[in-house]
Amino acid sequence: MRAAALALTVFFAFDAQARFHNGNDIYTMCQSNQAEVFGYVAGWVDKQTIDDDLLDLTLIQTAQNKDVGFAKFRMGGNICYPKGMILRQARDVFCQYLEKNPSERHQDGGYLIRLAFGEAWPCK
Repeated sequence: MRAAALALTVFFAFDAQARFHNGNDIYTMCQSNQAEVFGYVAGWVDKQTIDDDLLDLTLIQTAQNKDVGFAKFRMGGNICYPKGMILRQARDVFCQYLEKNPSERHQDGGYLIRLAFGEAWPCK
């Protein structure tokens, strides 16, 4: 149980620290520097995938499955990427979400990408 609590604490601490861009910053990049958006999206997807794998491993080791739904959502686990998805498609989904939701752009980029991908590719 302590291992699971420690792992979740570390993840949430790192997540709280990694707030580099808000939606306005990324929307500007979508219009002028798509290579930077590729990097942002690839980094977020890689981190989310690793976090998800580590959370699953921690839960298996501790056999404590309480509050799993919240932890997986908090870490982006409500997203089920389609087979064959490519980085360009993920970038387009995120930039399109920012285009359609200007009132949300002041928020953190990590939060917005989670919303965009969760809306485009929800787990069923």
